[in-house]
Amino acid sequence: MDFIHHAFFLSFLRVFISLLLCTGGKLRLPILNNDKGFVMNRKKLFFLLPVLLLGFQQSAQAAHANYEDKDFPLSDCQQYSSSAQKADCFTDYAVSHHIFYWGNTVYGVNANGPIEEGFAAAYQVSPDNADIANSYAASLVRNGHAPQGIEQYKANFTKFGDFQSGFTAWSLIRAAAKTADEHNHAAPELYQQLKKRYPDKTQKYTSILNSADKLLQDESLINFDIPAVKNPGRYHAIVVLGFQLDKNGNPQEPLVGIMDKALAVANAYPTSKIIVTGGVPRNNRVEAEVMYDFFTSHGIDKSRIIPEVLSYDTVQNANYVAMIMRSFNIREATIVTRAGHIRRGTALMQNATQLYVPWKVTINSVAWKDTKYKTEEDAKKAPKLGSGDYKSTYRDVLRIYQQEYPGFTN
Repeated sequence: MDFIHHAFFLSFLRVFISLLLCTGGKLRLPILNNDKGFVMNRKKLFFLLPVLLLGFQQSAQAAHANYEDKDFPLSDCQQYSSSAQKADCFTDYAVSHHIFYWGNTVYGVNANGPIEEGFAAAYQVSPDNADIANSYAASLVRNGHAPQGIEQYKANFTKFGDFQSGFTAWSLIRAAAKTADEHNHAAPELYQQLKKRYPDKTQKYTSILNSADKLLQDESLINFDIPAVKNPGRYHAIVVLGFQLDKNGNPQEPLVGIMDKALAVANAYPTSKIIVTGGVPRNNRVEAEVMYDFFTSHGIDKSRIIPEVLSYDTVQNANYVAMIMRSFNIREATIVTRAGHIRRGTALMQNATQLYVPWKVTINSVAWKDTKYKTEEDAKKAPKLGSGDYKSTYRDVLRIYQQEYPGFTN
C-alpha cells in the first residue's frame, strides 16, 4: 500500500472517530435499503474497533517500509525550476524523515539531521514564508542547535510578528534557565512584547507552562505503589505508555518493566479498561500490539483492552488517548510508565484531556523505576532547572496546542 492510500485510510479513520464523537457514540451508515440506515452503537463498536485498528496498523507498517525503500536524496529537488516547487520538495524531504524515521535515532538513523537539512534548504529559497521559517527554527532545536534555533525564532518574530515564533523563543529561553531568578524572569523584553501584542494568548500559554512547572517540581508525583482509584470499573482507564521496541520487534527492558507494573494495576482493578499505546513499527509490530499480547497471555480479558496504534510519540499518545477517553466516557485515568517519563506524560495527558474531553478527567499514576535511578527516592527527586526534562516538557506541552513544524507536521 503506497503512502497516498495509507494517508487516505488514516484520514478515514480520523473522520470515522470524529463522527462517532460528534454523534454521541452512534454512527449512522447508509448501507441498508431503508431510510434509517445502519445504527452502530458504542458497545458494538468496542468489539469492532480493535479489528479496524489492527487493519490500519498493518497498512501503516506496510506504508512505512515501502516509503523507506523509496527515499530520495535532497539533491533531487534541484530539478525543479521555480522556488515554490523547490520549497515543496525540500519540505517533503524534511517531513518524510520526521514521520517515517521517528524514533530510529537509537538504531543509527539520525532523523533530525535530514529534517534540518530539508527545512534549511526550503528556508533559503522561501525566506518570506513564516511557516517554513519557524519549521527551520524548530529543526535547529531538534538537531541539538538550540542557541541557533532560538535566534532564528527571535528573528522570525521580528520579521513576521507572529505569536508562535515569539512565544516559542521565550519558552526555550525559560526552559534552559538554570536558576530560579533566570527562570522566573526569562527574556523580559521579549515577554513584554508578547504581552503587548498578544495579551490573552500570552497569559494562556504562560499559565500552561506554569502548570507544567508544578508537575516538574512535585516530588510526590512519582509513586511506585498502586494508587487508590475513586471509581474503578466503567469510568476508569489504565493508560500504559510504551517504550520503543528493539529492531526485531521485541520489548526492551523499560517496556517489560512497565508492562509488569501495569499488569499489577490491571489485576488490582479487574473491571477497568486498559488503553495500550504506541504505533512505531519495528519488524511489523508496534508497542500496543506487544502489550496487547502480553496482557492477554497473562489472563487479562481482551474485551478490557483498547489499543491505540496510531501514535509515534507521547504527544500523539496523549491526543489519541484523550479522544478514546471521550468516546468511552472515562472520568479517571491511571498512567503507567517509567519514572523518568511520569512528569512529562502527566503534563501532556492533563492538557490533552482539557482540550478534547468536555469533563474533568482525574489523573493519577504509578511508575516503574528506571534502571538509571539507584533508588526509588532518587527517582522521586525533581529535575534540575534547565535540564532536559524542562526542555522536552515545555516543547511537548506546546505541541498539544500548536504544530512544532507549523503548516507541515507535529
